[in-house]
Amino acid sequence: MFHDMLIAVIRTFVPSVVGIAIAWAIDHGLAIPEDVQMQLSAALVALCITLYYSLVTLLERKVNPAFGWLLGVPKAPTYEVPAVEEDKAA
Repeated sequence: MFHDMLIAVIRTFVPSVVGIAIAWAIDHGLAIPEDVQMQLSAALVALCITLYYSLVTLLERKVNPAFGWLLGVPKAPTYEVPAVEEDKAA
């Protein structure tokens, strides 16, 4: 279970880093008023993360599972439903 959680964290962290890097590169190439830069940067980060994650997940599912490496780990996490214990004090 810890292994799956670690995979999920890695697969969230890597697209975040990529999104931040792309947004930073875009932000440094555009002439934007300073009062708008912070809000635009935050929006670009969220957009880039979402687009990157969506594209890689699509490639991973439709083209080749090896594209999962672009999310840090080439395996989607799996989650087990915990067993429900019956009440024995009936």
